[in-house]
Amino acid sequence: MKRFFRTLVIFVILLGMVSCNNNDDVILSTSEEVYYATLTGQNQVPANNSKALGRAILKYNNDTKSFVVTIYYTDINLTGASIHRLSDGLTGSLLYDLSIDAIPIVFSRTDLSSFEEVDLKREQFCIVMTSVEYPNGEIWGRFTRKVSGSGSGGDGSGGIAGGGNE
Repeated sequence: MKRFFRTLVIFVILLGMVSCNNNDDVILSTSEEVYYATLTGQNQVPANNSKALGRAILKYNNDTKSFVVTIYYTDINLTGASIHRLSDGLTGSLLYDLSIDAIPIVFSRTDLSSFEEVDLKREQFCIVMTSVEYPNGEIWGRFTRKVSGSGSGGDGSGGIAGGGNE
């Protein structure tokens, strides 16, 4: 039980740091869009009881067709992380395999195709994080766009938009 509370406190602190960062809360340019994903075992298909948690922030620049994604996570023995295109609301084709050498995971892409750009804007990107215990996916999250000026992720969740199988 102590481990659960310690993990919860660490995650809340990380979440607070990410949520309170002025760069995330204010879109400085009309060319930048911000997307969020909350990663949990309950979002994974099939759902699982993993205590692992994660949060991803993707900043997309419309002018340069590039993005940077930062992923924070806790309580997972990570073996892999990847970004996929959704298919019928579920994890579809692999877009990017991510390096898991650092915490947080930071990944950038500078040459988004027009198809990928459309899929991102239609909120058709998701993240899967795998472990030894769950080799097909321990936690999962769907990127959803932050609504400018709302102070939330567009769903009333205070900026923790996303989730899996909405």
